[in-house]
Amino acid sequence: MVLPTSPTVDSVTGNSTDGYAVTGTGATGDTILIQNADGLTIGTGTVDGNGNYTVTLPAGSAVAEENLNAIAENSNGDQSVPTPFTTPADPIIEPTKPDAPTVTSVMGNSADGYMVRGASTFGNTVIIMDTDENTLGTATVEEDGSYTVTLDPGSATAEETLNAIAENGEGVQSDPTAFVTPQDPTVEPEQPIAPTVDSVTGNSMNGYVVSGTATPDDTILIQDADGNTIGMGTADADGNYTVTLPAGSAGAQEPLVAIAENSDGVQSAPTPFTTPADPVTTPTPSGTDNNGGSNPTTTTPVGMSNVTSSSTLNQAGYSQSSTLPKTGDTDSDAILLSGLLLSLIGGGWLAFRRKVAK
Repeated sequence: MVLPTSPTVDSVTGNSTDGYAVTGTGATGDTILIQNADGLTIGTGTVDGNGNYTVTLPAGSAVAEENLNAIAENSNGDQSVPTPFTTPADPIIEPTKPDAPTVTSVMGNSADGYMVRGASTFGNTVIIMDTDENTLGTATVEEDGSYTVTLDPGSATAEETLNAIAENGEGVQSDPTAFVTPQDPTVEPEQPIAPTVDSVTGNSMNGYVVSGTATPDDTILIQDADGNTIGMGTADADGNYTVTLPAGSAGAQEPLVAIAENSDGVQSAPTPFTTPADPVTTPTPSGTDNNGGSNPTTTTPVGMSNVTSSSTLNQAGYSQSSTLPKTGDTDSDAILLSGLLLSLIGGGWLAFRRKVAK
């Protein structure tokens, strides 16, 4: 018995979802059988007058990359040697990506964590990842399309670039939406309590001593109006301090400030004060009298020409002198004569009254 000539298999097209089409050549009038590895015929066709055939394999009859056989059978039912072939691989179909989510706000800080808000398709899962693709937080999109993802403290740092990704029910992920966490707020250090200035003693020649109270262990700086530190000290365990200002470092009645500085170098508000006035020196008195300096003393030698009269007031701190007229001056003689005449008249009048009285 002569077997029919084995058919050729020239092409196999299709996929596991839609089925396949197998084409080739054989002897005119032969039937072409397509069988699987178990010998089950899954499709047949007839070779036409030109020696060509096409066999259609229905959807689901074979899978991608399955080994099959093509066999020619003549009118006597004799079958050829099988011609093996393989169905092609199914094409890779890229799934439709969901839309990338939006990121509308990022709030928080590196110490307390962050809250990321935005919008995406309802039901999607929004994933927040770092640049190493580590997942930092997830949330499900609400019916209104909004989502909120909380990032735990320490999961991200300030000004870090992150990505928000939407994932649908099939696990297909969107393109990433990049965003950056905000800067951490600047925290102003707490100022120490301003020192008190309870007393300022001394003078511009010998320097000054400034004392007061402050927080224990704070450094007390005394500064002039130009911000120059002219003295410093430390508040003791009881909160008291004393700062010595060297001679020449400050003048009398000069405005200064006292500032407390803590161990972190943070300074308090300044406490203004003024150095005292220098004391006023009283002039030394030039003389004394018998009454302890409370009354002027006048000494007038008699019977001398060019007599000088001196008077001293101790408490006022001044002395005074004047020159009396000479005894032989014309003015002095006239005065003496007038006095003698008045004495004579007076004596005569007194004698007359006594005589009348008798």
